Amino acid sequence: LAAVYTSSAQAVNDFAAVNTFPSPLALLAGSNRSVEVLDCTTMQCVAVIEEAHAKPVNCVVQAASASPYTSHAKETLELFATTGCDSCLRLWDVRLCKCV
Repeated sequence: LAAVYTSSAQAVNDFAAVNTFPSPLALLAGSNRSVEVLDCTTMQCVAVIEEAHAKPVNCVVQAASASPYTSHAKETLELFATTGCDSCLRLWDVRLCKCV
C-alpha cells in the first residue's frame, strides 16, 4: 500500500477513476451527500462538492468511462454524472465543480 486517503464521509458509496486516458483524478461519492475529487498522484482532495444531492450520493460515473469504442470531444472528459437516493441525476463539470 503506497498511500491512504480518508474521506470526510462516513461511507464511500461509489468510486470512479478513468483508466482510458492519463488523468490523476478520481471521484468519491459519499454518504454525507458530497462528491470528493481526489488527485491520486498526491492523495489529496482537490475539491469537494458539498450537498451534491438532497440525500446520499449512490453512484458517480465519469463521461469518458461510457464506452472505449467511441471518441469524445476533449471537453466531455471533464464531465461526470451522479445519482442520489433522492431519485435525481445530475451532470457536473469537474473544472468548475458545479452542476451543468
